[in-house]
Amino acid sequence: MPPAWTPDLSPSATEKQHEPVPLAGTSRTDPGTPPPPVSPSRPPLGRREGLVLLLAGLLVWASFLQFPDGIATVTGPLGWQQAHGYFLRQGFQAGEDFIFTFGPLGYFFGTPYDAELFWWKYAWELLVKLAFAVVLLRVAVHLPGCVARLSFCALAAYLLPLSTDALYTFVLLAMGVLLLLESHWAWPALLALTLLAALLALVKFTFTVNILLILAIASAYWLVNRRPLAAVALPLLFIAQYLALWVALGQSLAGLPRYLRASWEVAAGYGEGMAVEGFPDQVYSALILLFLLAVLAVLVPLPRDRRCTRLAVLALFGVCLLLQWKHSFTSHGRASLRFFSFTALVPFLYLALCPPGRRWGLPRLVPLAACVALAAGAFVKGWVDYGTTAREFARLGSTRIVDNAVAAAAPCRKARELEALRGRLRERWQLPRVKAEVGPAPIDVMFYHGQGVALLNELNWRPRPVYQSYSAYTPFLLAENARFFQSDKAPPYVLFRLRTIFNRFPALDDSPALSELFRHYRPVLTEKSFILFKRVARRDAAVPPRDEAVVTRVVRFGEEVEVDSLPGRYQTVMLDFKPAPLGKLRAAAYRPPAVSIEVTTTSGQVATYRMIPAMARVGFLLNPLLQDNHDVLKLYAPSGGTRVKSFRLLAQGSPEPWFDPAISVTVKGLSDLVCCRLPESELNRLLYPMLKEVPAAVRSDLAVTSTLFDDTEVLLVPPVGEVRFKRPPMARQVVAQFGILPSAYLPRTMWETPGIRFLVDHVAEDGRVSTLFERRLDPERNEKDRGLQRLAVSLPARGGGEIVFRTLNVRGEQNRTDLSFWTDIDFR
Repeated sequence: MPPAWTPDLSPSATEKQHEPVPLAGTSRTDPGTPPPPVSPSRPPLGRREGLVLLLAGLLVWASFLQFPDGIATVTGPLGWQQAHGYFLRQGFQAGEDFIFTFGPLGYFFGTPYDAELFWWKYAWELLVKLAFAVVLLRVAVHLPGCVARLSFCALAAYLLPLSTDALYTFVLLAMGVLLLLESHWAWPALLALTLLAALLALVKFTFTVNILLILAIASAYWLVNRRPLAAVALPLLFIAQYLALWVALGQSLAGLPRYLRASWEVAAGYGEGMAVEGFPDQVYSALILLFLLAVLAVLVPLPRDRRCTRLAVLALFGVCLLLQWKHSFTSHGRASLRFFSFTALVPFLYLALCPPGRRWGLPRLVPLAACVALAAGAFVKGWVDYGTTAREFARLGSTRIVDNAVAAAAPCRKARELEALRGRLRERWQLPRVKAEVGPAPIDVMFYHGQGVALLNELNWRPRPVYQSYSAYTPFLLAENARFFQSDKAPPYVLFRLRTIFNRFPALDDSPALSELFRHYRPVLTEKSFILFKRVARRDAAVPPRDEAVVTRVVRFGEEVEVDSLPGRYQTVMLDFKPAPLGKLRAAAYRPPAVSIEVTTTSGQVATYRMIPAMARVGFLLNPLLQDNHDVLKLYAPSGGTRVKSFRLLAQGSPEPWFDPAISVTVKGLSDLVCCRLPESELNRLLYPMLKEVPAAVRSDLAVTSTLFDDTEVLLVPPVGEVRFKRPPMARQVVAQFGILPSAYLPRTMWETPGIRFLVDHVAEDGRVSTLFERRLDPERNEKDRGLQRLAVSLPARGGGEIVFRTLNVRGEQNRTDLSFWTDIDFR
């Protein structure tokens, strides 16, 4: 039997004029396995041209490298990426111990630093990204002419690394093209290809779906072209290597169905749960690109000696482009840019599929050039729209290659730099009181970016399955988290911070799990804007909530629903939105229209929040209104809390084509919700840890809450607001720090705010008011007014009365960009 052919960088090797050599394990005389069709030959690369292409491939490899470059704290996506490194080290079971869109190898998708996984990540980048470069280089060999090959390599090196998702998915599409393009594969090459596919499938569940569709198309194509052994071997090799890697990573084979089920639930709910609006011109550009690529798929000349090639090409590109379209424009924003970096390179794959010698006339070249130009232009414009200057964008490619080359050449130095950064962040984000209380006991973190803080403090993190609450956006996922807190797996402690994404209704995220938290846990301390909850004994837990009253009615969009007159100290609401047939079609092809809830409080304040229909169907706490940690703590007070008087349901634009006009609303009044009541002294200690003295009263026209300025906990008191203290008898001086959060002036907002006035007044016992301190901060125009400001004020010799810290607008107009705060108020 002749030796099997192995792909190399010479296209002539795949396109001999004589009959190609069969796949290893087949024979020219095997029945039912006729020789594959003959493909026209392509002129071989010259030595100089081959060397130039090899150098271009090395640059592509260098640009693809993504070494660790950060450590998670409380911001950015590094939190979940760092979490997956922790899961890998701890041997957590995917689908049971954690549920997310990423699988057992999800850590290697991102760039967080993990000391125990650094060298594994280093090897992943060198080897897997080398495989990526080889795949793209093999595609480049099939392009007609040096200009097309170098243009393809240059665009791939510059555009793809700016979106990791686009890089991975384009490589998958290129692998699919090679499976259609190459007339023959040797067993070692086929094993290498399926091994790479299995590794990527274990990184992210959506990659698994993409790969399975690509392999199904390629297998069907090979089967139609009378290569049954290869058609069967391709998916079997992938499945065998996927299962082998799954077991090698410490995952249970019995848990694989559960992982696939849970991951499918996350992927299926993504369209509704994570839908975000963006720039309309990007959507129009993407639709034009899809149309041009569809025209090209019909016009591209393909080999005439193979069966169903056109159908296979349409299926392959259609599947990959539609998946990329949905993923990019569901959660519109910077994520949409991955679509344009992806589609800018797709026309080159059409060129690679074209047999040599077939002419490309203007009817084909014009849409091809238009695709590349439009996609690249939209990508650059998108970066500029999101705040990157043209000069900064131009330097991204060269800077990345240089930085990657330096990191690849000196990994030990990179590791030392990241370890030093980790030490600084550990010092900054230390939670000494939390660590002293928790010790080695298991703890969960209910804050979507708080995992990094738990890991920096080396807490024994044992999360609920959907560890990012915002991803629990289907009834199945919500129930998984609730069952966790009902089971024996529930940890003794929970580190909590009420915060959501995309302006969702705050109590909507993980609402059943929140109810279990309030029933079984009590707050014990607050530190750096986190609340530490401790599980109470089973006998002290709140009994399951009893429905005092249930009111069900049907309302329409825009109709006012009064709830203040309904019974129950606590009220939950279930909303059942029914999509119309057009709404289901829109959700499948694009994304569903946004739905929101407008609430009016008993004090007359109006706020509008995003509503996720699948989450609202399960039910959520409406009264009292939870907007921040202060509202959560007030649940444990004998009385108080912001009450919702009424609400309205709103839809983006006109709801008629997309929804059934009738919305079922069920309001339940509950007798109890929390496990205990806290005395006022303990509650004030939890509410105001940043103040040395407990205030007598805190008021503001907007919500008062605690937050962080750098690593300092501050009390946010927007104007017009005041913090009132009874003057201690022996106090002779008061010191404090104050300022304005940078988000009020950086980046520049649409409001021209003249700043805020900070005052300290003494209110004597007879009611006379004297101002002890006044200063106006205008950080937008005066850099000296930025950061923490300090004051030290001598108090009047005559004792008694009150000391009041006020915040006022300069023009007396309320402005939401004026985020003023006080902290470290101390009487001496």
